[in-house]
Amino acid sequence: MRALYNFKQTFTYPLYLLLFMATMFTTSPAKASLISLETDTSSVFLGEQIDVNIWIRDLGSEFVSAFSLDLLVDTSLVSVNAAGSLFGDKLGGGIDSIQDVFDLGGIINVAELSFLLDAELDLLQQLAGTRVDFLLATLVFDTTALGVANFSLDFDPLFGGVVGEAGALLNSELPLQALQVAIVARPINPVPAPSTLGMLLSLAAIVLCSVAIRKGETLARMARS
Repeated sequence: MRALYNFKQTFTYPLYLLLFMATMFTTSPAKASLISLETDTSSVFLGEQIDVNIWIRDLGSEFVSAFSLDLLVDTSLVSVNAAGSLFGDKLGGGIDSIQDVFDLGGIINVAELSFLLDAELDLLQQLAGTRVDFLLATLVFDTTALGVANFSLDFDPLFGGVVGEAGALLNSELPLQALQVAIVARPINPVPAPSTLGMLLSLAAIVLCSVAIRKGETLARMARS
């Protein structure tokens, strides 16, 4: 995966325009690919980060040349960390694509447009002649409050979706349920109760007394000899 290019707002609209021009004269194929939200944990401590992975699966014979998706989040619990976010490498990345993450306040638009030829993308997104499932992007979120953070996907209402061969808009399905991650308080190590602390001190005193007695007996034997 390649590091995220965090473009300013002015870069967002040309990317929208390119996506719009790529799809305005095309139709969707019948088969639907599946876009999924995944994470490697169901809970994190407050102050830790949440990695949300956006995958595309079941492409069949199709490949992806561009996408624009909206990730809906609760801004009272999390905030997107653009600097730590990543894009996958199956659309080229680097100078071979435009990558953009834009925070609209509760709606995080994530988009990428590849400059590679269709034949290059077709080859890049398969393994041994078989189309592969692959990561579109990983968005990193900082946790800011306790609660259950919900993440859900939607298509950008203007130019959203997944674009395939020759600019055709792919028929894609979004997750029906939101991805949920609990943000919990970090446990505090308990202070020993007075009775427990007294027992520990008593045990330490017994050990010290025993060591002192043995040391005294050893010195006495040495003096007699």
